[in-house]
Parts: sequence; C-alpha cells; structure tokens
Amino acid sequence: MVTRSLARDPQATVTGVYERTGGIVKFNVTVTNNTGQALSIANKAAVHAIIYEDNNAHKTNRIGRASAKADISYLANGKTETFFIELTANGVVDWSKAHFLVLVDYKLPETKDFGKYDQPQAAIASPGTVTQPTLFKLDPKNFPFEIYDRATELPTGELTVTLPTDKTWTASTDVQWLSVEQETGGNGDVVNFEVTTKEHFAYGKNYGMVILTESGSGRQRAAIIEVDYSKAPVPEFKVLPVSITKTIQHSDPPGPEVGVRISGDKGQTWTAESEEDWIIMTPPNGSVPATFIVTFDRSKLKEGLNEGKIIVRDGDDFHEKTVTVKVTYIGGGEEPPLENLIYFPLVITNAE
Repeated sequence: MVTRSLARDPQATVTGVYERTGGIVKFNVTVTNNTGQALSIANKAAVHAIIYEDNNAHKTNRIGRASAKADISYLANGKTETFFIELTANGVVDWSKAHFLVLVDYKLPETKDFGKYDQPQAAIASPGTVTQPTLFKLDPKNFPFEIYDRATELPTGELTVTLPTDKTWTASTDVQWLSVEQETGGNGDVVNFEVTTKEHFAYGKNYGMVILTESGSGRQRAAIIEVDYSKAPVPEFKVLPVSITKTIQHSDPPGPEVGVRISGDKGQTWTAESEEDWIIMTPPNGSVPATFIVTFDRSKLKEGLNEGKIIVRDGDDFHEKTVTVKVTYIGGGEEPPLENLIYFPLVITNAE
C-alpha cells in the first residue's frame, strides 16, 4: 500500500494477526521501526487496526466497520514490539467480505500544527491466535511545565512503573536538561526526575523524555516532559516620593528625616545610591517591600540651594528610579570668640 502510493521503500515492517469472536476482533500487530527516529508519544505515534467490508451500498463499494488504535509509548529506531488492539465491529453483513488492515503512523514535526501524519507502512492482517502482552506502563506519562527565563527553581516530578513482578527496569533520559534519581527498579517503584538546567532551552515548547527499558524483553516506555519556556514579565517596581524638597536652617533641631517607600513583586531586591555625600540613605539596600530613611549631613551642605539625586535600582536591573533632592540651607554660623575681636577707639570731634 504505502510503497505504491508514495513510491518509496517502507519505513517500517508491519505484520498483523487477528482473532474474531462474533463482532469482537482482537489484533496482535508487530512493528519494526525503520524510520530513522524513535516512534513515541512525543510524535503521537500509534498502531491502528481497521476493518472494512466490501459492500455495494456505498459508492466506493467499501464500508468502514470499525477501527481502533494502540499508542506507541517508545519504540527506538531498529527495535521491534508487538501491540495488542481490541475492537467491536458492528453492522458487518458478510464476514467473508471483511478485510482486516493494520498500520503504523506518526505526526511529522515540521507540520505539527497542521496535523499531517506519515505512514511508514501498512499490511493485511491474517487470522490466527492473538495473545495480550504483559502490562508495562508509566503513570502519569505526560508532564507539562512552565518556566520563566529568570526562574531560580526548576521543576521536578515522579512517575510510577507497572510491569511484571519478575521483571526490572532501567531508566534514562534523551536530553541534557533532564536527570533521573533512580536508574533501576521493579514493579510499583517510583522514578523521580528533575529539570537540571535552563541552558539548552529555546523560547517556546521544549520536549524531553524519561525512558524506561524492561529487562529481558527490551520493551521501552516513555513519559514526556514538556517545558514551555518564556521570558518573565517585567516586575513591578515603584519608588515614592519622586522628589524631596526641604529648607534647613542652621539653628533647626537635628533632621529632617524623609521616608522613601519601595514596592514591587515579591522576591525583588533593591539598592539606593547618590553621588552627593551630603545625602545619607539608611539602609542603602534591602528586599521589596521596604522603606529607607533619607537624612542630610549639614556639615557638607553649602549655603543656599543644594541639588542632588538618589538612584534606586531593582536587583535584576529592570528598573532605575530617580528621586530628585533639593535642600536649601540657611546658615547662621557661630559668633566669633571675643579674643578674636578688634576694637577701635571712638573719636568724637566738634563739627563747629
């Protein structure tokens, strides 16, 4: 079928056996993957069984009677596995005119959004004895995560393994940013995994798999780890007031003090600095939310208007806020000591 329609060599070897009891039909479908890539839940690979009947009631003289599928968890290139499918076919008029087809397909990555599938091969199933393979599964088998590029904590997860009690498994991953804690185990054991780094992510969806291999049979199952990696939104960061204006006389009591309030997203840090040495900030850094106190060193103020700025930055360098400072200083100074005074005699003359 595939060779004729697409004029290429088959990309898989597919054979099928079916066993019918009334309208219930069971299939064993054996697939050898020769596509050059793994067939898995990541590319929505599946094995299908289809029953149709020759019947002139339809313009094609064929009527579809039933279909079902078995998902391929993980089938590496060059590997072989047998899948079990059971379906119920209703409405078959003449079973001698029924046809039993099996095939394998998967979704093409370059056309993922449009739903285009490739079909490596299909075959006609033959009657025979069907057996159900022993259970081997992972639960859950899909882990969606969202990570921002500024995230400091990375996701972890766990899955449970079900397989025959006389079998064991080994675990691995297919990407550099995933690791597993337990590399071997048995039925009912839990596999813990973690995302170890953001270094290899591209913005958008990133996919990796935790792959388990059953001892003896070599059957493999996979859980897909989906990481949606995106830029973090710019955090909120506010500094109030935006200006400080004060008048200080030499004879005033100590002060004044002005509180500057910083607000923003939880977890942010901040620093405040000024090029003017007469502006004092206490404390000069901290975590959001916070208030720092601004005071003025009178010994460094000049007579008249003193102008300066306070620059407040968030710890991730997204924001730089400016607080303008204007202080008018009216100096009185101290009276000079008496010993430093010079007295001149008072001379009064008669103007006549």
